[in-house]
Amino acid sequence: MITYQQSNAARALLGWNKSKLAEKSGVDLNAISRFEKGTGNPTAETVQALEHAFVKADIEFTGKLGVAVKEDISELITGKDSTQILWNKILNSFDNTGAGEILVTHVDETRGLAKHGDALLEYIGKLKDKNITERLLSKEGDYHFLVPPHCYRWLPEPIFNSFRTCYVFNGCLAIQCWESSTIIFIRNQKVYEAEKAYFEKLWLNAKSPQLPKIVSSN
Repeated sequence: MITYQQSNAARALLGWNKSKLAEKSGVDLNAISRFEKGTGNPTAETVQALEHAFVKADIEFTGKLGVAVKEDISELITGKDSTQILWNKILNSFDNTGAGEILVTHVDETRGLAKHGDALLEYIGKLKDKNITERLLSKEGDYHFLVPPHCYRWLPEPIFNSFRTCYVFNGCLAIQCWESSTIIFIRNQKVYEAEKAYFEKLWLNAKSPQLPKIVSSN
């Protein structure tokens, strides 16, 4: 089990305060304070809950003092909750940095709303609260905007892939395969940089949405 020194260090790496750790672990805030001061007598279940919260945030522990963030991660996320899991990963990845940007390719907002409804709108609201912006590549002629239109550009229909959506953010790449409810999640700097460069090339050559003109009846 982790030591109180490792708990303090892990929080520092993640940029979490004690309230955030309490939220993530389900452990009482006072219990966390006593543990991290090296006082009190926490149960094994309490310490394990703290450790589990850190491990879910991609922290590694070695020995009694070693703490590090995992550098490279690949993960297959499956099941009906896979999208919500991805959204949480995205939001959590910005806990340290605050404002940031997400690059999303092959976006179909109508499909997203049909599948996730209010949960999608809630996620977008959380992005706004954290001052996280998006640039999104959707199919030419798609006027279904959930964020301001200037955040979208259009891909030609032959290039648009309706079977998957790609997210590039904070050193990570996620590929969402719609038909199988499967997400491939990768955190690797070189993969991230390559996918970001590919997105920027697509964005540069994509069209800005042309809003329909309103024809006067007079």
